[in-house]
Amino acid sequence: MSVPKRPSVALRLPQLQNLIKRDPISYKDEFQQQLRHFYSEMEIFKLRPTNNNDRFTELITFISHVLPSYYNNKDIDISIRNEVKEIPISLMKLLENNGNILHPDVRAKLLQGCIHLRNKNLIEPLNLLKLSFHLISIQDKTMRQSLTDYIFNDIKSINLNKHNEKLNKKVQGILYNLVTDDAGIIAKSAVGILVELYRRRIWIDSRTVNVIAKACNSTNIQIACKSMNFFL
Repeated sequence: MSVPKRPSVALRLPQLQNLIKRDPISYKDEFQQQLRHFYSEMEIFKLRPTNNNDRFTELITFISHVLPSYYNNKDIDISIRNEVKEIPISLMKLLENNGNILHPDVRAKLLQGCIHLRNKNLIEPLNLLKLSFHLISIQDKTMRQSLTDYIFNDIKSINLNKHNEKLNKKVQGILYNLVTDDAGIIAKSAVGILVELYRRRIWIDSRTVNVIAKACNSTNIQIACKSMNFFL
């Protein structure tokens, strides 16, 4: 009986991505090769972070989708597992350090990659939530909407089956501080999220209501109006 031939390694990234998800061990060499390309492209990108880079964004999508296949896979060499654990941190640092100047397409791909890794529990929720609010101030309407949707949906998923009180308190602390300390777009977004969380019966505690009440006194008329409308 003949043994089926292994597919050629000269594959497009989406094809390789599907193969890795089905059989990460057999394709670990190809993964490591693309990982080297990713790091190489990232160093080139850091030299000109304002430029668009199709190859780099393609690799971001590929790496973020296959990473879960290697991250905690005990059948994979520990050296590979240790190496891939640095990738979520690297993607977040690129956004944090260069968010304002990144090309919108690159910024969007980096955010999508981080959100995907968060959904796979490879990024701590608080870390990405803090970064998300940091990025909301950037003048990018499309990304701002993506960030607002992500923040709301992530908090919703955290509380989907049962309330995680410890995590909720930390997330609430971030939101409440933003509403109290800021009078700009970040506070406006935070108030909007708090109002929607209450309306959807996700956070209906008195502390949430008190923070929205405090926002009624904001010097930003949009924030004050949004907060007053909540009570009206």
